[in-house]
Amino acid sequence: MLILDSIWLVTFAFIWSSIAYELNLWFFWIIFFSVISSVWGWVLRDVVLNKTPMVFETDLYATLALFLWIFYWIFSYNMDNIFWSSILLLTFFIIRLSVIYFKINLWKPNFLKN
Repeated sequence: MLILDSIWLVTFAFIWSSIAYELNLWFFWIIFFSVISSVWGWVLRDVVLNKTPMVFETDLYATLALFLWIFYWIFSYNMDNIFWSSILLLTFFIIRLSVIYFKINLWKPNFLKN
């Protein structure tokens, strides 16, 4: 399930980043579409399953979507090329799988730790 989650995150963050960028939207809206579109589906899934969404407690989830947009913006002059787009997607997919495998979590203040 987490591999599908990784594919979902990277794909939707990339698609909505590219759409928002091509429409020349304001910086905030590009980030909004990139992060929200890639994160919201899995938040709904966790809520329906009566679980705390991992976006809010453990994973580097929305952070990766944000960084994917930043790298898309930096390398946007090459994003017309399918090769560089594929490299960006594959890189962030591997980073997401590494986050899952090594259990890298968000920082949590001491008073919130169990």
